[in-house]
Amino acid sequence: MENAKHVFENAVYLLSNIGVARNPIFKNQESIDRFKEKANDYLSPLCKIIAFAFNDNQWELLVQMKTREEFINFYRKKHKNENILEFLIPESSIIYSQEIANLQSGFAKHINWLYKRVGALFYRRYQKQMITSEEELISTIERLKNVRPFNPHKGEWAIRKSEKLTSGKVMRWGINYGKLAELGSQELWNGIQIYKTDLEAHFRNLPPLKIESPDYRYYRLLFKILSYFEVPIW
Repeated sequence: MENAKHVFENAVYLLSNIGVARNPIFKNQESIDRFKEKANDYLSPLCKIIAFAFNDNQWELLVQMKTREEFINFYRKKHKNENILEFLIPESSIIYSQEIANLQSGFAKHINWLYKRVGALFYRRYQKQMITSEEELISTIERLKNVRPFNPHKGEWAIRKSEKLTSGKVMRWGINYGKLAELGSQELWNGIQIYKTDLEAHFRNLPPLKIESPDYRYYRLLFKILSYFEVPIW
């Protein structure tokens, strides 16, 4: 697992952040539920949330990114400009970071209002690590399973229900790896039924990591300079 600067198409990432000064982010189950709801609202257009875990002072999301095309469509829809030129649309990592920032700032405002507090809630901008192998994915999910939000209660974690494959076979982690297959076919946690996903195929045959053309950065900078001096570009 490695720290990631860019957002690549279809890649799997572990996202996380912690509370400032080691103070709690989540004070009860209601605050966790609100964060999950808002995370789905902000992030589902850009990624599929595979798994999540929370404790008092940290949130973690395991996600698989969507394609650059979907990022572009989201940006155009959000800014209500279907005709914006593609080279003027920011890199996927910038678009995604802005949505995470909106999620965290909105949640911080809610907590500050609810508990009559002031100041920052999160220690830093979110951290992003790319999952590059099946082994990393399995170990990450195993760790998330054991996260405990409010001791001594059992850890609140889940793997989100994803689309059924044609077989409809239910697997423990939602991932049909050989050494997990024998663990059973009818496992339920927190009332969530977990279906086999297409992630095993993703790691068997990793798609090429794609990022927008480096020339677009040059064009964007040139456009900003010309716009500043009010020079027409065509």
